[in-house]
Amino acid sequence: TLFNMQKVTRHVLSKDGATFAAETSDFMATDDIDFHPTDVVEDANGSVLVVDTGGWYKLCCPTSQLWKPDVLGAIYRVRRVDAEPARDPWGKDIAWDDLHVAALVELLNDSRPRVRERAIATLAARGEASVTALAGLANGTAPTDVRLAAVWALCQNDAPSARAAVREFLTDDDVDVRQAAIHSVSVHRDEAAVAALLPLLSRAHAHNRRAAAEALGRVGDAGTVPYLLAAAQTADSRVLAHSVTYALIEIGAADATRAGLTSSDPRVVQTALVALDQMPGDELTVDDVLPRLAAEDATLREAAWWVALKHSEWGGGLASYFAEQLEQANLSDDDTSALAKRLAPYAADDAVAHVMAETLGDDTPAAQACVLAAMRESRLKTLPAVWSAPLVALLTAGDAQVAEQAVAAIRTFEDATADPALVEALRAVASNASLAPRVRLEAALALPKAATYGGETFAFLCD
Repeated sequence: TLFNMQKVTRHVLSKDGATFAAETSDFMATDDIDFHPTDVVEDANGSVLVVDTGGWYKLCCPTSQLWKPDVLGAIYRVRRVDAEPARDPWGKDIAWDDLHVAALVELLNDSRPRVRERAIATLAARGEASVTALAGLANGTAPTDVRLAAVWALCQNDAPSARAAVREFLTDDDVDVRQAAIHSVSVHRDEAAVAALLPLLSRAHAHNRRAAAEALGRVGDAGTVPYLLAAAQTADSRVLAHSVTYALIEIGAADATRAGLTSSDPRVVQTALVALDQMPGDELTVDDVLPRLAAEDATLREAAWWVALKHSEWGGGLASYFAEQLEQANLSDDDTSALAKRLAPYAADDAVAHVMAETLGDDTPAAQACVLAAMRESRLKTLPAVWSAPLVALLTAGDAQVAEQAVAAIRTFEDATADPALVEALRAVASNASLAPRVRLEAALALPKAATYGGETFAFLCD
């Protein structure tokens, strides 16, 4: 229901790999601005009830500020014009308490949805008494919907024998029946089902593979880690890969998961990296991630950086890597931008700060621009002392573009002008008539608030 768009939309789901796709269309719409649908309910006879609150309700909705107490709304019933009248759709004429298990099982194939639902709930409530009859439907000739209903009845049944009965449905021919059985195993943390779940990680429909990974994660058996890592090789969608990774995180067996870092398959390495990073404790080191930062596989490379950028304490271990990257002669604009974003979080580390200072002293414009951009993005409040002298040199070198970038970097630090040498260099830029007015003005703005200006700079600012 779209409260302020005067319509109800319909979303038809279909399986799409390990997840779903939706085909969306308008189901019920009007241009009446007082139509505010808030709920949709399927009635027992198959018709749809749409609840419209009208114009009286304005609380909690910032765009409904006109209170119209006279517009009370309505409940609309939508039904097919050729629908047959339903006979006792709620099953009120059935003597539920007197029915034997066999009769309840027959009602699982009833044409009335609410009757089927109540039969499922009643069978579940019978406990041990209903398990044998429901288990007999596994891998049999009963209709698919009946087998599916049997799984749901067993899932709601807390009897220990119901767990064993559900396992029989894990090998059902129908993907949805298997999916329901896997879900039941998952929510009950049925350790005895592990052996039956493992083949589903690789041989089943993508939906079953996803649910099997989730179930193994919930059960938490460390012995299943190698199978989950193997499943990562064929996890051909982000949804399936996420389920495999999260299962490893839930199990939390760091030593077993670490074996994935030695795999030749980048998907397995990526899965192990992310899982180890998300487990409690410091299971990853910079040495685990460093070799993957320049991986040929783009997905693995992105995952490695995603992990690395969450560990600003790894700066010392990454300093040599950044030095090598900055020494490259042909850094493109995209390379410069990406490297600056990766460099910035580590700027506070002494080793990285020294690498940045040395790069500023090199006559490599692209690398200098990268470091200056990283300075601006570092969010540091205090200017590292090692950067001061290189910045002074850039300001006084006479290169207008580099001076502009240096001034922009200096302005991001609260205490940059505590260094007298930097203050004098900024004065020189502000008074340099050969530089663009914008650069001179930025340099003047970077000076301390109590600073005085030379005659040329003062005249420039007044002008």
